[in-house]
Amino acid sequence: MEQKINGFAALLTSRNLKRGAWVLLLSGVLLVGLGSWRVLRSALSLQAHLTEAQALLEASSPMETLKTHPEQVGTLLRELRADVVALRSVRGLARLGPALEWLPKVGPLLAQATPLLDLADGLTEAGVLAWDFGEPALQVWQSGALTPELVTGMLADGREPIQAAHVAVARAQTAYAQLTPAKLPWRLQQPLKQLESLLPLLDDGLSLAAVAPDLLGEPSPRTYLFLALNDDELRPGGGFITAVGEVEVRAGQIGGVTFADSYTVDDFSQPYPLAPEALKRFMGVDLLVFRDSNWNPDFPAAVAQGLELYRPPREVAFDGVIAVDQIAVQRLVGALGSVKVGGETVTEESLLTYIHESWSPPGGEFTTEWRLSRKDFMGELVQAMRQRVEGALGDIDLMLTGKTVLQLLDGHHIQIALLSNPAAADVLAARGWDGAVHAPQGDFLLVSEANVGYNKASPKITRSVAYEVDLTQTPPVATLTLTYTNTSQVQIACTPETRWDPVYVEMMERCYWAYVRVYTPSGSQLLSASHHPIPAEAMWGGEAWSGEAQLLSESADHTVWGQGFLLPTREQTVLSFSYTLPSTVLRQDVEGAWVYHLDWQKQPGLRQIPVRVSLRVPQNVVSCNTLEVFLVQTNGLWVFEEPLQADRALEFRYCMDKDG
Repeated sequence: MEQKINGFAALLTSRNLKRGAWVLLLSGVLLVGLGSWRVLRSALSLQAHLTEAQALLEASSPMETLKTHPEQVGTLLRELRADVVALRSVRGLARLGPALEWLPKVGPLLAQATPLLDLADGLTEAGVLAWDFGEPALQVWQSGALTPELVTGMLADGREPIQAAHVAVARAQTAYAQLTPAKLPWRLQQPLKQLESLLPLLDDGLSLAAVAPDLLGEPSPRTYLFLALNDDELRPGGGFITAVGEVEVRAGQIGGVTFADSYTVDDFSQPYPLAPEALKRFMGVDLLVFRDSNWNPDFPAAVAQGLELYRPPREVAFDGVIAVDQIAVQRLVGALGSVKVGGETVTEESLLTYIHESWSPPGGEFTTEWRLSRKDFMGELVQAMRQRVEGALGDIDLMLTGKTVLQLLDGHHIQIALLSNPAAADVLAARGWDGAVHAPQGDFLLVSEANVGYNKASPKITRSVAYEVDLTQTPPVATLTLTYTNTSQVQIACTPETRWDPVYVEMMERCYWAYVRVYTPSGSQLLSASHHPIPAEAMWGGEAWSGEAQLLSESADHTVWGQGFLLPTREQTVLSFSYTLPSTVLRQDVEGAWVYHLDWQKQPGLRQIPVRVSLRVPQNVVSCNTLEVFLVQTNGLWVFEEPLQADRALEFRYCMDKDG
């Protein structure tokens, strides 16, 4: 009998297991450790069910599988849960695993059998609870009759199973924290590494599902302020606030939408604060008004400022503020397939053309009627997207739509500040979806750029960032290099002016006046910076710009410097900052390894930015468990390169080479 069991365990551990099949390995571990026929039967059953699930998923997409084989999916989930429960019945014996870690091949699995089993238990319980809760909605979806209103009602009725699933996922997270994936066979390490990010996402998703009815106006209606951002005129908060909308939501249904030009919400019979110096110097702006209120890159702070400056004809209280740039609208239209606006079919590919043509004045004449109605198309587009979503959801790819929304939130193309639901606001803040500027956990970098030239030239500017940190010096020294290229091939004089062109895209073919702020950890000290003077005739107020970097603020979290520059068409400019970092960016952990951690925060309104991070460390060191993202170039120089599409956390651990 022992020979048979050991043979089966060898088969399980030698098989080319597919991703996600770690439960099979766990079954093999328990077989070796316990010698139980009951466990053997459960393991064989589990193997068969996983093979069936793998074949089902490979046959079509997950959403198609749910739509065409719901009974099979539900049955598989319950059978997998039953297999794990059967294995869990001998969980007490699994605690003997650590004593058998010395065994070849299966020893590392035996040592972690208990947390692996607890992980499987929490996930399968949450899976069955979520399935039982969501199956009625799936049936309605299959019939083509699912609507946002029905989803909201089902979420409201399902608070109890959602909470139970949340508890099960929390149990799985606790078990995962007890694992050491690096000590497990390599076939398990990648699936477990994926769980590192998926488990918090699942936890947050269930948290939001629990509060979703309240956010969607059940039982009381909710009112949200929407900010339409034009990233062609880049601002620290993602783009110039070109239009603003008030949206009321009742029980999942949009009860009313009003969209207006952002200029219409000013009321100069009331006092306004003075504009920031850069807006005054570069644009001649004396007062800070609502449309410029996202000058602060911290979205919660900008929202607080904006609500004070939002002065429509009537008073209104908001439950939240949502900012959306053109990139988000474009991607969402793509996820929905298309929308019909005024008889015209608009797709992801044609959206920007539709926007540009809708803005342009008929016949190229700038009439008063055009000026007052030039942004009406935004409300029409929003209504078209509303109708697309409020219809039956059966013909919308919900998986693609959900994935798109997550990517847009991660990239800060959608920013949300919830004002009346602290629990949901905490979830958004934890994931960085509230647009707040992060507090450093070590080193930190945010480059916040503003177009301050009364034009739409931002799309014509290419950007790249190089960041080098010399950790061999005390304190560490950082060098930030920002390269900007104006790709416009139109030869034009750099004269400050407010001028509309009859064709929208012609306003992109301009010189680029920009103001950049660099956010670094508190305590950073500027050593040197490049100079970028601007002559008086190229400045709005006729006063020359000295071109020197400015210390703007020092707080408990950040030291911030500012620099303005002028980039003519067909030219390139390079900004550089050299500064010392606080010694806290480098720490030593309990194992003696040196740890450098960098949080790089991406600016809203930009699709992606090529970045290069170079770390110079002593030559007699070796990398300690550093992820493969860092590649060694020469002795002592480690480099990371990637197009930055969302916030990025990088960590480099190194140890002294005792033999070096």
